[in-house]
Amino acid sequence: CLSLISDRDSRWRLKWYYKVYEIAQQGFSNGGTEALHGALLVTKELLENTGEFMVARFNEVCQIVYKYKDHRDRLIRDTVVTLSPSLAKYSPDAFVNDYLGEFMEHLVEKMARSSRRGIAFLAVGKMAVAVGRAFVPYLDRVLNQIHEALNQKSRRGLCLEALPCVSNLALAASGSVLLVRLLPASKAVKLDSTGSSSSSSNASSAPDPDKCDLLERMFDTGLSPALIEALETIGECIPALLSHVQNRLVEECSVILDHSVYQVPGSSANDG
Repeated sequence: CLSLISDRDSRWRLKWYYKVYEIAQQGFSNGGTEALHGALLVTKELLENTGEFMVARFNEVCQIVYKYKDHRDRLIRDTVVTLSPSLAKYSPDAFVNDYLGEFMEHLVEKMARSSRRGIAFLAVGKMAVAVGRAFVPYLDRVLNQIHEALNQKSRRGLCLEALPCVSNLALAASGSVLLVRLLPASKAVKLDSTGSSSSSSNASSAPDPDKCDLLERMFDTGLSPALIEALETIGECIPALLSHVQNRLVEECSVILDHSVYQVPGSSANDG
């Protein structure tokens, strides 16, 4: 409806924007779960479809949404998580200055402890894209959670939503910052010194060696559309990794199809 209203005369358009916004505010005041959920959904649509109308209301909306992050109803808590990237995307500078820290603390906690961590991984990836380089201070903590989510031996099991999160982190962060976490330390240093990525001095700190080699963790989940999409994005955003990703993907396909590790034709391993 809001997208249709946007094509109308500005006077009538603003009138309906105000009306919809007032209805959403009434939903927040109502207190009932259904009304509150509806108000959150309407707020998301207002952010995405009303242009600059929400600029003057942005601080108020951020504070209202954050207030319900620990609501007793799971549906409300989930909706707050999924709405968070929309807030960051609408006004990145204002969000980074005043709200990014609070929301990221909440989302990292959800990734670490919540049974609904999948939606938190998806939200964090989208938020990283929305705020860009401002996300770098949170990168190590998020990558630690991704590493655990893709651990086959974890008591909590795999969380495949971590794969699209990696894709979005590759879009948001510089190549060198991610490079030291995607490969074993020795390979990462070699690639970073010869590749086109910038110096890794932008990284917040040296990563724990046990938390490197994230790329292998990704392959351990098995071939899937989510993995292929993540690898494609990594290859595009981190050119120094493209050859490694391609070779590793060929090896994986060879093991699945031929039950053996691929060898380059003409190599000594194939001489017989």
